Amino acid sequence: MVEFINMNHAREEGDKMSIIEAMKLAIEEEARAARRYRELAEMAEDNETRLLFEQLALEEDAHYKKLSERLKALKLMGD
Repeated sequence: MVEFINMNHAREEGDKMSIIEAMKLAIEEEARAARRYRELAEMAEDNETRLLFEQLALEEDAHYKKLSERLKALKLMGD
């Protein structure tokens, strides 16, 4: 078990979650961050700022993909 405290999800301090649960949560957070960066890119007043947020969104997409692949592998190991 991995001890993980998340401020966005209702968990009691000291609650533990499995590695699968932690990975799912991390994947959700990567998707949320990518969406937020895209929103910020749309609101940017200049191209440089817009490009920065778009690049950050792409990096979050890459994190999402990597974590998703690792989650899939973990699930296969568990079967």
